[in-house]
Amino acid sequence: MLKYKDKPLHELDLKEVLNFEKEVLNKILKASGAGMSSSIIDQMNYFLDDIRFHKAKLMREEFAQPEPNKELIIGEPIEQELPDSDE
Repeated sequence: MLKYKDKPLHELDLKEVLNFEKEVLNKILKASGAGMSSSIIDQMNYFLDDIRFHKAKLMREEFAQPEPNKELIIGEPIEQELPDSDE
């Protein structure tokens, strides 16, 4: 079972998962630079896949439940006059 700061992966919130992912990425980079065996790096990448899967799950859950009375506005509203359809 993967743990981050004594918490199992499935109990982490999104911010903790992002920090965990960053730490594992740094460890993989250091292991690769130090010339560790490919089987160890492969195992670390497997753990990274699990972390990313959980991150994606948390993001889907967060974005699937919009907050009431909250709108998503992209860019600025366009205020232009529509041409007359009589032409």
